[in-house]
This record gives sequence, structure tokens and C-alpha cells, in this order.
Amino acid sequence: MNEKSLGVYVYEKKVFYYLEAGKVHMTNTVERIKRTLFQRNIIAANISGSYSAPTYEIMSVAQAKLKEYQMEPIYLSKNIQESVEKKPEAQSKSWS
Repeated sequence: MNEKSLGVYVYEKKVFYYLEAGKVHMTNTVERIKRTLFQRNIIAANISGSYSAPTYEIMSVAQAKLKEYQMEPIYLSKNIQESVEKKPEAQSKSWS
């Protein structure tokens, strides 16, 4: 997870969502996150055209860490999820 990467903080859930793509470089991550959150019914689109208070805020991972928000990854694929979750296990096994 890159500190400069952007994510979405959802006020109602009090959770910061970020895109976890492993070592793959991704562009337009905010739109991917917002689309996923729409599909999961976590945030809703304002299609009425009238002004309503925002339900989420876009910020960097570094800002979310400073504010100590609960963070939840959105994995790009199941393969990336498996490799990221196995990474700490692989690092704990050492030859010494």
C-alpha cells in the first residue's frame, strides 16, 4: 500500500476503503473504488440533481492513517488477495 494512494472514507460506516493491487500499478483508483462501493450499496449516487450532504470523502492513505481511520482493502482480484494475505506468512519463515 502506497502512502500517496487515494481512497474513499465513508462517513456512515466510518471506514476508509483503498484499492489493493499488490505490485500492479493502477490508475484511476478513486473511480474504481467508488464503482465498487456503489455495487456493494455502501454509497449511493445522487441522481436527483439536488444538493445533499456528501456521504464520503476522498483522501490519501497517509491522511487516513494520521486520522487513525479503520481501513479496509478492496482487492483487485482474488489472486491478489491471496498473495497479499500470504505475504506476512512468507516473511515470518526465515532460514536463521
